[in-house]
Amino acid sequence: MSHFSSIGYRIDSPDELDQLSDSLKAKSTKKEFGKYTQYVADDESGSQLFWHTEKSFPFGKEQGLGMTPAFKGKCIQKIKEAHFRPDVPYKFEPLLFVWVYDDDGSEYPLAVDLLNDLEIKDKDVDSFEVMQATLFAEEIEFFPNEDAFWKKYPKKEKISFPSPGMFIPTGTFSPKDDPEYKPHAACWCYGEVISSERLVNKFTDISFWHLVMKTYAASYDIVADINMFDAQPKKGGIVGGKFWICARVSH
Repeated sequence: MSHFSSIGYRIDSPDELDQLSDSLKAKSTKKEFGKYTQYVADDESGSQLFWHTEKSFPFGKEQGLGMTPAFKGKCIQKIKEAHFRPDVPYKFEPLLFVWVYDDDGSEYPLAVDLLNDLEIKDKDVDSFEVMQATLFAEEIEFFPNEDAFWKKYPKKEKISFPSPGMFIPTGTFSPKDDPEYKPHAACWCYGEVISSERLVNKFTDISFWHLVMKTYAASYDIVADINMFDAQPKKGGIVGGKFWICARVSH
């Protein structure tokens, strides 16, 4: 399963990706940023595709620079100390490092793939106060209640991993302080299901799951391939797993 299937797109090859961008270009929002063009395909389900092209002036042909799946979610996270890592060479969807926090003093560092880099590149990144991050499920599981969770993952005497309400930014730093470690947008977390729904991508008529999860210091939107659950996860249960994170920032 790819991240694209988490929002209702079945992509099995680079050729299919090219065909998808060609078919959606006329239906997408287009913004020019010098020699770069950003396209965003919005579906009413909330699924989005961001992709970019580069054109050599004055008469060059547009060259595709990649496509990223995204989701226009409901949850907003408070952030501070946002900054880019200059040694992480991503041209688009660069890696942004932030601190996620809440009003109770809980906080953690997190690396996310930034979607709207071209739109904010001339602004002071550190001034951004909120982001809308979505967790794309790579591995996911659901438990109807905490008892079911602890049955699979028995409690330890001191600290239990995993546990409901935990959030570990697994891609942000090396667990062994490896100097060669390359940060990436990934996390391992669990939390309470606030809501869940089955959505349909109107461009493809393929369904996918959308959940809102309350976890440590924040709530997040989760999207998942329709085949990852046999039945709709219920409100009040525990959901979690391993995720890729993409986000957009704003004041």
